[in-house]
Amino acid sequence: MRVTLSASRSEIQHAEAGVTPATDHYARRAWADAFDALTLADGATPLESDDLERLAMSAFLIGREIEYITALERTNALNIGIGRRPS
Repeated sequence: MRVTLSASRSEIQHAEAGVTPATDHYARRAWADAFDALTLADGATPLESDDLERLAMSAFLIGREIEYITALERTNALNIGIGRRPS
């Protein structure tokens, strides 16, 4: 039996860079671990909007105000660039 998995190039790159473990940390509310993993993944490949939002929230919840604001600014710029309206 042959199984074929379908994933976008971005999903593969981000999984290799550590976004999947980061989102697992985030889901478990391990904010410091999520922040560290997302920061590491972002260094390998720029994060997409949803992951930048996770990075921002993780930063906020562990008291990293500068990183929080920076991630929010990047999220906003990325969303504007792709035509997504801020909510």
